[in-house]
Amino acid sequence: MGAPAKNKNYRRELTIQALNELYVTKKGLVESYLPKHINQDRMLRLIYSAFTSTRGLSSCSALSIVNSIMHAAQVGLEFNTLQGHGWIIPRWNSRAGVMEASFQPGYRGLIDLAYRSNLVTAVASGVVKARDDFEFDDGTQPTITHHWDLTKDRGDWVGAWARVDVKDGRSIIEVMQRSAIELIRDTYAPRKKSGEMVGPWITHPDAMIRKTAAKRPLKFAPASTELANAIGLDDVLESAEPIPTLVNVEDFQGTDVSKEDLLDATEPIQITGSKAAEDEVLQDKLEQTGMPKKQAWAETIFKRLGKKQQAALKAYAAVDGKGTAIDLLAGCDHPEAAQQLVDTATEVMNATK
Repeated sequence: MGAPAKNKNYRRELTIQALNELYVTKKGLVESYLPKHINQDRMLRLIYSAFTSTRGLSSCSALSIVNSIMHAAQVGLEFNTLQGHGWIIPRWNSRAGVMEASFQPGYRGLIDLAYRSNLVTAVASGVVKARDDFEFDDGTQPTITHHWDLTKDRGDWVGAWARVDVKDGRSIIEVMQRSAIELIRDTYAPRKKSGEMVGPWITHPDAMIRKTAAKRPLKFAPASTELANAIGLDDVLESAEPIPTLVNVEDFQGTDVSKEDLLDATEPIQITGSKAAEDEVLQDKLEQTGMPKKQAWAETIFKRLGKKQQAALKAYAAVDGKGTAIDLLAGCDHPEAAQQLVDTATEVMNATK
C-alpha cells in the first residue's frame, strides 16, 4: 500500500469518530461494493465493533483499514463477528515499516460463499489426531476413512483433510500433513512488530487448520466471483505479494482528507482507542484515585465516543434514572454490550427529535 510519509514529528489519533468521517467521505464508493445482504447501517456497526474490540487496529494506516472494509464488501462477508466469516487484522508490514490492516476470509466464510454459489453441494473437513483411525486412498477415485473413539484421548493433531462435492457429482479431496500446514501458518500469519503472532491462528486455530485444507479443493471446484475473489485474496496473504488496493490516495482528491491522514500509520505509542492507551489510563486511575476498574474502563470508553453519542448516552441515562452515562457503561460486561447500549441511546434520541 506504499510507504508512509516519513515525518517522525507527526502523530495523529485514529479514533472511531475519525474513521467514521473517513468512511462517510467515500460512502458512495463503498456502497458500490456492498452485497444485497449487508446495508450501510450494518457495515457501520461492523466497523465500529471491529475497531473497538480488535487490539492494534487503531495503530494501522487509515487507508489500509478502508481497503480492508472494501475487500470484505467485495466478497460479501461480514468481519470480526462470532460467526467467523472473516477478520480485519492488524499486521506488521516490514517492507513499509508500518502497521497495516488486512481482511482475511475465514473458514466459515469460504464455506458460506461456496454454498451461496449453488455450484457446491457439500463441504466437509476434519482435523486428524495421532490416535485416530485414518486412511486415505489416492487415485482416480480417492476415498477417506476417519474414525475415532469419543471415550478416549485422541492425542495431538497430525494433519487435516477436506472434501468438496460439486453439482456434477465429483468429489475433490485434499489431505495435508501438520508440517505443511504449520509452514503456511508460520510463514504468513499476521504478526506484530515484535514478531508475536496475532489473529485467527491464535484465536481460532482449529478453524484455520480446517480452512487451510479446505481451500485447496475449493480452488478446483466451480466458483462464484465472490468465492474466487475470497480465495484469491487469501492466496495473496499466503505469499510475498503486496495486498491489492481497491481505494488509493487519488480517490480522496478534492476532499478534506489529506495524504498524511491516509498513509501515516501511528507507531507503537499511546493512541486513543488502542489497548495500550486504555491499559495506561486504567492503571493511572487505579493508582491515583482507587477508582474501581470497571468505572475506569467506562470512563475510557465514554471519552472515545463522539460528541453526539456522548450527548445521547447522557440523555438516555437521565431518562433511565439508574445513574450517569458512566454508570450505564460500567454495567456492561464487554465492549459489544457497550456498543449496543450506545446504539440504543442514539436511536432513542433520534426518535425523540
